[in-house]
Amino acid sequence: MRLPYRNSLLAALSGRWKHRLCLHEWTVHWRWMMDGSDNYDGETHRASYNRTATIRLNASMTCDYARFREVVAHELLHLRISVMVDAVENAGIRPLIGESAWTVFWAQWQRCMEKEVDQLSEILVEVAEWKREDEALLAKDEREARRKGRKR
Repeated sequence: MRLPYRNSLLAALSGRWKHRLCLHEWTVHWRWMMDGSDNYDGETHRASYNRTATIRLNASMTCDYARFREVVAHELLHLRISVMVDAVENAGIRPLIGESAWTVFWAQWQRCMEKEVDQLSEILVEVAEWKREDEALLAKDEREARRKGRKR
């Protein structure tokens, strides 16, 4: 299934998630990957020094709205944590431990970070949904209270 209006949906979702994750200073360029790879839904390439990123989304992914929303949040979350990634990458550890040890360390670090970003994006999307549901319930209660107030 391909989401209808995916570009306008992407613009709306990315704007909301950039706001929620306080990424106002980042310029993000979104691209669709047309290579048909099903190994992943997205990838982020960033340049922290000037706060720019290119995020590529898998154009062939079959997803529903919830999954699409989660992937957008996931990729933007990589930008949110880029300060930590840069700190580790630039800490000067590489020359101290050597290239082989660094390669093993960095691969493990990236696996751990990817897992955490994945779990955090799922949590954030769920919390955003709860907020929307709560706001809808509050609005319904307010309408009900106004309606009852008029009947008296």
